[in-house]
Amino acid sequence: MGVVFEARDTVLERNVAIKLLPRSVAAQPDSLKRFLREARAAAKLHHPHVVAVYDADHFNGQYYIVLELVRGGSLQEVLKTGPLPWTEASRVLADACRGLEVAHRAGLVHRDIKPSNLMRSEDGTVKLSDFGLARPNEPTGATMTGSGSVLGTPQFMSPEQCRSERANERSDLYAMGATYYALLTSQPPYPGDAPLLVMNSHLLDPIPDPRDLDASIPAACSAIIRRAMAKDPDHRYANAAELIADLDELVACAGTGDADTALSPSLRLEHSVTAAAAISATTTEPGSFVRKLELRLGQETSQKMPTRETRSFKLIATASLLIAVAIGWLKFSAASRTDLPTTAAVLIAGDVAARQPAVATTTRPNPVGTVSSGSFRLPGMTRDLQLSSSKHEVWSMDCPSISRVALANSGEFLALLTNSSPATEKMWRGQITVWNRDGTTLLVEEIQGRASSFAISSDSTRLAVGTTGGQGVLLWDTNNWSIKWSTAAAVPDNVEAVALSPDGHWLAYTVAKSSKNGEWVLWNVSEQKELQRRVVNGSGNLRAIEFVPDDDLLVATGSSDSVVRFWKGTQAEPVSRTFHAGQPIYAIASRPEGHLLAIGAGKRFALWDSQRNVRTFVKDQLPVQVDDVAFSPNGRLIAVSSGALVEIIDADTGRPVESLTGFGARVLSMAYTPDGSELFTVSANGKLRLWRLASRSESH
Repeated sequence: MGVVFEARDTVLERNVAIKLLPRSVAAQPDSLKRFLREARAAAKLHHPHVVAVYDADHFNGQYYIVLELVRGGSLQEVLKTGPLPWTEASRVLADACRGLEVAHRAGLVHRDIKPSNLMRSEDGTVKLSDFGLARPNEPTGATMTGSGSVLGTPQFMSPEQCRSERANERSDLYAMGATYYALLTSQPPYPGDAPLLVMNSHLLDPIPDPRDLDASIPAACSAIIRRAMAKDPDHRYANAAELIADLDELVACAGTGDADTALSPSLRLEHSVTAAAAISATTTEPGSFVRKLELRLGQETSQKMPTRETRSFKLIATASLLIAVAIGWLKFSAASRTDLPTTAAVLIAGDVAARQPAVATTTRPNPVGTVSSGSFRLPGMTRDLQLSSSKHEVWSMDCPSISRVALANSGEFLALLTNSSPATEKMWRGQITVWNRDGTTLLVEEIQGRASSFAISSDSTRLAVGTTGGQGVLLWDTNNWSIKWSTAAAVPDNVEAVALSPDGHWLAYTVAKSSKNGEWVLWNVSEQKELQRRVVNGSGNLRAIEFVPDDDLLVATGSSDSVVRFWKGTQAEPVSRTFHAGQPIYAIASRPEGHLLAIGAGKRFALWDSQRNVRTFVKDQLPVQVDDVAFSPNGRLIAVSSGALVEIIDADTGRPVESLTGFGARVLSMAYTPDGSELFTVSANGKLRLWRLASRSESH
């Protein structure tokens, strides 16, 4: 959101911090509004535990905020040297909560609480900073992000934020609990570099116990974290004042030996039962029974707890546990019919006030782990037991709002496009996420408008994303994952389809104009220069575009008038030959070595041989419209998606080789792995799947 400099206020003779909004971001109206909103929100707050805002303005097109200068740095910097002692961590969080309480009273929700937004001055005062994502806490208030958009930091986001729901005061308290865990352990509660996997952990995984990393941390610290980070907002602290009270009570007990019993018996009971219920809930999720069921009941109770209360606790906890084990055993029985390695642990109820529960362990295949697809590795995918068979091994993961997938020819990286569900067309928000072959996140970038399509050059050095909503085509250099440029600087086109030439020197894209006339544009990537803009009268929308490798800069476009047209050279001159498919064209793919074009036209799938100028209708009546076509790396096989069906077709003979079914929704996008033995698919129900195919293209 900005870069911060130390500066001198020559009028009031004081040093200040100036936060500058990058000029590239300032050109985006929504980012500018969010930046100014940060200033207005923070300027309302006057408190020792909130970083003060002095001014906000712009000069020569540069927007800035003048802030109180805090020299001590952020808590994130402190954690680089290790965790804080539990007493210090509790004091730090209590002070941050005091600043948050003031913000909540002013009607503001922070939405991005984390250690890097907790500043500590030279005298040790902790101050809450960076209200860049704050908004008025009003049920009917407008949200800058639109319905379905996600803003925040994945490692500290509440489950409701991960689900793209409106954040409220208790969302901030969840983030405070996650921050408390980080202060105590020097790592977030759910570590990881892949945002989608971390967000999934906030939704499904048990709340972690910091004592697993440091046994000297009092049980009361764990109890506070569990209540603050409860999956259900109704089970969290009602307000910041309640959290402050528990933290202050805990700090007051430091040095007295009573830290483990600082909280009231009723609060300990509430925390423990909530933990048991949370574990019970996670066992109902697919694959979650493989996680170890470990409930530290003995440490969460005290000899001082009244006998009647202890018995009640035992009954409630044991009942919750038995339900969890029963549900888990059903899943375990189903999983036992597979060859997957899993680890299950069954907790045997005992005298929770007197001893630790016994644990019986049995080893079975584990369906949660790292998937290796050729040279590409993606962590966190789960074996799909319903779709896996003797012919197909299928792995899957939830990716809400996912629309497209692409894999570099080199196998170096996998790219996903997601789009929020808009309340109106103007509120689309897209996002691109890129992972490298070992599952490390390379890029997470929010896109203004809807991300409609993308393409990767054959040499894997360029990645282009087409958008509708003002940004045109965005182009990344994959060597350092920096944005090279955007076509929106010239004309903010609404892009429907985008293509890159094999060498990455040329960019072509289609523009959504009118129902009567289509338009496509050719760019020189190196010179960042638009070469040609062609209007195709009477064609309707141009829904597909592709470079054909067997000719010098030959471009094929597919349109709603059912015609594939060809254009040659930098002048984009029309070529006399055309392909009449008979139905509107939605997808085009070119064989890697050229000569062959795969075309999805309505319910038809066709092939066109450019050398012989021969067309063949391979599938003349598929179940529904063809959404995508994809060649295997060696060009021998073609994957064709039609509704919830994917057919693998021999590119030379046109004969079907195998079928993939059971998606449960339309298959929107596909991408082969480099060796052609596996296929990534994206379906409209938010599932990313990896299929290990019966047909291996390299040996076919």
